[in-house]
Amino acid sequence: MLEIEFFQLTDVGCVREGNEDAVGHWPHEDGLLFAVADGLGGHAAGEVASAIALEVLAREMERAPGNWAVPKRLRRAVQEANLELYNKAIAVPELRGMGTTLTASAVVGGTLPPARSSCPRSSSSS
Repeated sequence: MLEIEFFQLTDVGCVREGNEDAVGHWPHEDGLLFAVADGLGGHAAGEVASAIALEVLAREMERAPGNWAVPKRLRRAVQEANLELYNKAIAVPELRGMGTTLTASAVVGGTLPPARSSCPRSSSSS
């Protein structure tokens, strides 16, 4: 098993008072998954969107069939996160307009396959 040292850090930046970022890492049978979701500052509930994105990503990576390659699992997990965020933003009035970016990668042996997505604000936002 490959041994990796890492740390996680986000920064509120110079514009906002609150940090809308979420970071996470999860072991999986093939290696280690890393992700960062950057909630869209200045939009409704960016911190909620980034937390949901990572929650769904972790859940969907766990649920994906083990015979799928990691890039396929990542792609599918990111798509599901995007769909869940969109549906929640439409269903919950307080969350309309929320959004986040999501970047994830998994260390698998000696490779690092990426997955990146912007989880756009719902079309019902003004």
